[in-house]
Amino acid sequence: GGTFLAIKVSVKQRRAAVLHALETLRQLLPPEVYGKDPRSCLPAPVPRCNIKDWPRYPWRGLMLDVARHFFDVGQVKNLLSIMSMHKLNVLHLH
Repeated sequence: GGTFLAIKVSVKQRRAAVLHALETLRQLLPPEVYGKDPRSCLPAPVPRCNIKDWPRYPWRGLMLDVARHFFDVGQVKNLLSIMSMHKLNVLHLH
């Protein structure tokens, strides 16, 4: 058999919606895709499914307290990657 992937995006913020759709697809893959070499588990089977996913709230965020603690650029970039993985869309710096 062949491979078929269809992502239908029907919202105003298309770029964010496509990124969230790809993250949902990534969540269906084995946990090894989150390791140092995500290609090590590929090809990986993806279960056949129909997903309808939308945010319950428009503000899905995380607060980072930079007033009391120092974070270097690498730590903040890592945090942004984790936020993306969990589909968070607001970083609040305190």
